[in-house]
Amino acid sequence: EMTSVTGVQTCALPISGSSAWIPPWGFRSPMLASVVSELMLPLPPPLPPPLPAARAERTDELVKVVRLLAHLAISPRVGAALAGSPQIGALLQLLELHARRERARQRARQGARQELALELSLEELLLNTTSALTNLSYYTEGGESGANQLLATPERLVRALVPVLLHPNPEASAEAARAFGNLSRLASARALMCAAQVHEALLLLLDHSDGALLEAACGEIGRASCRERV
Repeated sequence: EMTSVTGVQTCALPISGSSAWIPPWGFRSPMLASVVSELMLPLPPPLPPPLPAARAERTDELVKVVRLLAHLAISPRVGAALAGSPQIGALLQLLELHARRERARQRARQGARQELALELSLEELLLNTTSALTNLSYYTEGGESGANQLLATPERLVRALVPVLLHPNPEASAEAARAFGNLSRLASARALMCAAQVHEALLLLLDHSDGALLEAACGEIGRASCRERV
């Protein structure tokens, strides 16, 4: 199924007279070159960690890239090519990073008001990453030995999708259910899903009030049961 990432440091400067010599302030100065050529000039202190607002802005940029990949993956020709690219594993890394971040946040149990924008951006990134993985997991031709790089290690994909299936946002859960629907076409993936108790989670979701999530959960339960009988 398819849907529409204090301390002062010093450095030695090159010898004066070199044509490649450019001082740290960005322009050539032959007159100053003879003075500073043998000196060890202090570098400025390292930049502080980015503020939540800056991190949110970077996350928004990543959201746009991932959303574009999700849309491109709808095309069979482009989607199959993307799925066969080794670099597509970066999407899986984004999903794994989300799971680790959620575990750390649950342990810390603290959320500053100033990080609200960042939290919203990260949730949107999660949604778009899961959507992209759903679209790319559609290309299962050849199974684990096929060209799709995401299926080379299906246990990693299944493990990363389980926390998303149980996410408070029903849109994220629905996307994860659709991804599991694609993976369930592979016998090895179905075994991994059973080991991870995916179907038990899907049964629990049948009590949810969100229509799209119910449709995705029911569809996957029905497809998986039919494939097991076959």
